[in-house]
Amino acid sequence: MSSPVLLLPLVSVPPRTVNGSVGLPTELLNDTFRLLFDSSEHDSWFRMRAASQVCRYWRDIVLHTPYLWQDLHLRDATPLPAMHTQLVRAGSIPLNVAIDFPNIPDSHILTLAPELHRARSLHMISSDADPINWDHTYSTPLLQDLHVVFSEDVPYNAFGRSFPIIPLVSTNQPLRLLKHLTAHGVAYSSVSAFFRPTLRSLSIVFTRVIMSPTSHTTLASFLQALQGMPVLEELSVTGMIYPEAFVFIAAAFPAAFLPMVTLPSLRRIFLHCHGRAMVDFLHHLIVPARAFINRDLSPTFIAGGFPASSGLHPEQAIFPDAFAAVASKLAGDNVIQTESDVLPVTDELCIRAHDVQIVDIRASKGSIPFFSYQHRDVDVRDQDQDLLVYAAHLVCECIPAAPLLAGVRTLSLQSVHQPSPGACRHLFRTFPSLERLELDNCQGTFEELASAIDDGNDVALPFPHLQALSVTRIAFDQSTQFVAYLQFRRDAGHPLRTLKIRSCQNLVQEDVEVFQAHVGEVDWDEDRSR
Repeated sequence: MSSPVLLLPLVSVPPRTVNGSVGLPTELLNDTFRLLFDSSEHDSWFRMRAASQVCRYWRDIVLHTPYLWQDLHLRDATPLPAMHTQLVRAGSIPLNVAIDFPNIPDSHILTLAPELHRARSLHMISSDADPINWDHTYSTPLLQDLHVVFSEDVPYNAFGRSFPIIPLVSTNQPLRLLKHLTAHGVAYSSVSAFFRPTLRSLSIVFTRVIMSPTSHTTLASFLQALQGMPVLEELSVTGMIYPEAFVFIAAAFPAAFLPMVTLPSLRRIFLHCHGRAMVDFLHHLIVPARAFINRDLSPTFIAGGFPASSGLHPEQAIFPDAFAAVASKLAGDNVIQTESDVLPVTDELCIRAHDVQIVDIRASKGSIPFFSYQHRDVDVRDQDQDLLVYAAHLVCECIPAAPLLAGVRTLSLQSVHQPSPGACRHLFRTFPSLERLELDNCQGTFEELASAIDDGNDVALPFPHLQALSVTRIAFDQSTQFVAYLQFRRDAGHPLRTLKIRSCQNLVQEDVEVFQAHVGEVDWDEDRSR
């Protein structure tokens, strides 16, 4: 990256001597500059370059407005004179400091050190997993945001190694203004030293290596720490393990009582934990309903999926317990609900299986997702049972039937890569109000659905209120049986209104015409079907 060019102060040009927009009042220009800047760029030099080249008047305002120089980004290519100049132009206002370790020169740190007392935010990033070689720490009474992200690429044979600690900032200070703490790849003992009751957001990513006790902590200890954060609004934890399960570090973590923790102000939560840690974490956490409402498609809770060399594979079989813990929250267990803050009623449920032993389960309300869970490294013990069927069976067993599943109107089953040859008959009696069913690459479930009728007995009719059926990547090997199913529904007074067929095999126009005799509307992509 090119070095910034120093902007030398010029004599101020009065606004009245300039025509056009360059004569705008200083206050309005300040607001204009604020709108133009990229808030994600922590470097005032690069943010100022365009505005300072418009005219001398704009340049003069840029050079003499301290808040425009409060964002200081130290890289190995940052000239020391530029750093001095920026600190002078920032005056005495609070600073937002970003430091790229580990190649930053010591001279830059020594220049910055006397100014850390006015640091409002401090972002430190390092691509090196080794500890930062800087022993001195400094007082930061104005600090509100501490963001430390160090490399997690630590050798797996790192038993007894020293993990990075948070540099520069003294732990022997009250930090009464600290609101946001982010720590990735840092020794837990160093992170916990900055826990404060004023925290509003906490994000921790533990190293993937569990060979050293200094890199992790027990869930009991972490829960006790959370008890001291009554105003916490956002919580993100990645890599929490269950150290008692691993003999080589278990001695460093004696068993302890797990306290119940209430976080009354929590608004967002993200957990990616070792399976057993996920179970206990959720069972001992009491939070408002709004914390579980996630409008994104990304999972809110992830269990498992750690590298094989981390030693966590013995916990593959924890999927049933982990999902049951998550499902209990969906049912309202230890969830704070008020008139204005309640869990949405699930009316759409999606179960998706991947070919690398990954299962996604997502709940939605009115097509808006509000809850998503993912389990990685699922251990399917029964070799005759595929991953999707296994997950569907757990959904039927773990989620209480009332009121959750009874309210589901749309069910989507997807086997993303591998065809799903099996079927879960529990699905047919678990969703009594189902109106729409989507099957993607689910050959077994499709065939089971088509054959699950007997002699016109209405009780045996799967999903009696079903109105729409969508099938994708299905082979119509037994189209006659499927026609009988459609006719049975029609004769029983429950005909399908729509049948959507996408990328299916063994289907011709004559088959579709027969389907149309028993269904209100058939939507078939003939060009993609064979």
